[in-house]
Amino acid sequence: MKSDFRKAVESYKRVLIFGTGDRARQEYKFAKRRGLNIPFFIVSGEIEYPEEFCGLEVKRINEVDISDKEKSAVIIGRYVGNNTETRLLLSQSGFKNILNGATQLYTSLNEKQRREADNVLHMSARMIDSSNYFKEILVPNVKIYYSTSSKNRHVARKRWDSEFCCPVQSGAAMTNIQLSENRDDQGENISEKGDYYNELTVGYWAWKNDIIHDYIGLFQYSRGLDISDSLIHEYCNGKAEVILPIPYYWEWSIASIAYYEEEPEIISEAIYKVSPEYYDVMSEYFRGHLFMRSNLIIAQRNCYCAYYKWMFSVFDEIEKILNRNDFWKERITAYMGEHLFNIYFIKHKNDYRIFFAGVKDML
Repeated sequence: MKSDFRKAVESYKRVLIFGTGDRARQEYKFAKRRGLNIPFFIVSGEIEYPEEFCGLEVKRINEVDISDKEKSAVIIGRYVGNNTETRLLLSQSGFKNILNGATQLYTSLNEKQRREADNVLHMSARMIDSSNYFKEILVPNVKIYYSTSSKNRHVARKRWDSEFCCPVQSGAAMTNIQLSENRDDQGENISEKGDYYNELTVGYWAWKNDIIHDYIGLFQYSRGLDISDSLIHEYCNGKAEVILPIPYYWEWSIASIAYYEEEPEIISEAIYKVSPEYYDVMSEYFRGHLFMRSNLIIAQRNCYCAYYKWMFSVFDEIEKILNRNDFWKERITAYMGEHLFNIYFIKHKNDYRIFFAGVKDML
């Protein structure tokens, strides 16, 4: 069964994208790679919006011609809940062909895809049952850091409801706004690179400065692993060495859905130079469809530190490539970090006691 986006690729030559945010930009890049004609972006007009976006005109939905409403495909370049309200708004405004975009083509694993994931990650026997109750015996020495940011003040003050979670302000060196007592510009840090590394500045800060916890974790301000404190008590007392998110299955290859299309080539060049033993795993990963999102992890200190040491050895080379080609873009190393995350743990699937948990969105 073909996805909505694939139908758009094959059936429509003219595509409008609803939204002017980060997801809309990603939809635009993905559509352009596949030769689709995007004449302009559309917005509801209920809030302030730019006159141009990605170099194209932005129109209110009531300014769009009837012909475009009836004959063009509309890709929803935002994600709020399941987009029901957005679909209703567009439908009531006369748009006929309303489609979810490429960035929404990931799904939970079906039976066939789960077998594929088991082959890639040896996952089936190591799933954490989120409904399981574990009686507290020992309090594990765990700290899960979740990133907050002055750019996300509307949600950054929310707290993960866990005795083990602790907020750390990411990119703190670049703002006078203080959101947390814990900041990623304390101690050894890369806080000034927050525009490129995002939550990974917090991950780096934990790697370099947390010397007291047996387990270290990283969540985002709005997304983390779906694991209760009782399960942390069970799995972080030696049972698990690493806890990772259950992968999603993408319809397109991982290489084709990269936010910046240059990412696979840059990563390939860097890994070939500094860690050639990862090259075959990397190549297979980019051809595949399984993707663990958002750099979410809880791991024993030695595992966490080994992973970050490797990742930033690759980033050292990636930064040289970006400098050489003058290709520094917003969040670029954060996006590439997600790929390195997958590559590293696929490579080491037999070296650690890895367990898998679902992903929970706070928003």
